[in-house]
Amino acid sequence: MLKLKGLISFTFCLSLCCIFGNSFTTAHAEPIKNINGIEISDETFNNLLSLGFTEDEIENMSEEAYNLNKNLKGEIVASQTQYLKIIENPDSVNSYPYTIIYKPIQ
Repeated sequence: MLKLKGLISFTFCLSLCCIFGNSFTTAHAEPIKNINGIEISDETFNNLLSLGFTEDEIENMSEEAYNLNKNLKGEIVASQTQYLKIIENPDSVNSYPYTIIYKPIQ
């Protein structure tokens, strides 16, 4: 009896995985619409990212800039990371407000 319940449960779970698994793999992502009303597909969005545009730049991109860059192919070959060293004034740490000075580490 226990084996029969296990077999039924397994068959039910397997059928659910097949049904929902197929529906998720056939679903297509809807295009992204930026502030200027331009519909941008996921593929084009990722291509613009690889050209060096940030997500914010793509969301605010004009139609002219989009048309100039949408068919270009490229990839990021270098990136720059900036680290900041935070120095607190020890005399004013216990008093509010205190000043934090941001200095790039070189």
